Amino acid sequence: MEEKKENRGGRREGSGRIKIDSKKILLNLELDLYEALKDLPNKTTFINDAVRFALTETNQFGKFAKQMEERRKQENEKKKQERKEKRIKSEQLT
Repeated sequence: MEEKKENRGGRREGSGRIKIDSKKILLNLELDLYEALKDLPNKTTFINDAVRFALTETNQFGKFAKQMEERRKQENEKKKQERKEKRIKSEQLT
C-alpha cells in the first residue's frame, strides 16, 4: 500500500496564469479613428505607444487633456444647437 504524502498539490513550474503588467479598459473611438485603426495588426501596441508619446514627448498631457475637454464641450454644444434647430423647425412645420 502506498503512503499518502502529507502535502497536497503544490506549485508546478509553468502552471497557473501568466502574470502580466497591464489592465484592460473599454475604449470608445470615434468612427474615423476606428476606421484608421481597424486594420492594424497590433492595436494595443499602437495605442500604448500613442498614449506614451502624448504623455512624454509632448510633455503637455495636462494641456492636451484640457484641449480635448474643450473640444468635447464645443462638439456637445454644437449637437445641442443642431437638435434645438431641428426641434424648432419641426414645430414650425406642425
